[in-house]
Amino acid sequence: MMNPEQIANSTTILAIARLSMVLSLTTIGLIFWLYTKWQEDKLNTIRAQVTIAQNASSAASAKATDASDRLIAVEARQVQDAAAGARFQSEMLGAWTACRMPLSNYRTRCLR
Repeated sequence: MMNPEQIANSTTILAIARLSMVLSLTTIGLIFWLYTKWQEDKLNTIRAQVTIAQNASSAASAKATDASDRLIAVEARQVQDAAAGARFQSEMLGAWTACRMPLSNYRTRCLR
């Protein structure tokens, strides 16, 4: 049989054990809650950074498209100018060779 002192000690120990279990569960819950809040803050920071990166990417894409369009326009103008220059050279060369004839034909063909 147990004496009253042993019963009191076991009751005290049992109460302390139950109290520590309750406190440990509360502490674990608090730690988990703080951790999820920390994760949520980190996730919000990452979302903000992703949004900023997407906006910068969209702006860069729009600028690249605009630059590409300008480059195409410049290249088209250069091709047109080169064709006009070649046509002018061809016509001038043809006129020059046509004008290299005797002086009697020069006045009738080249000075019109």
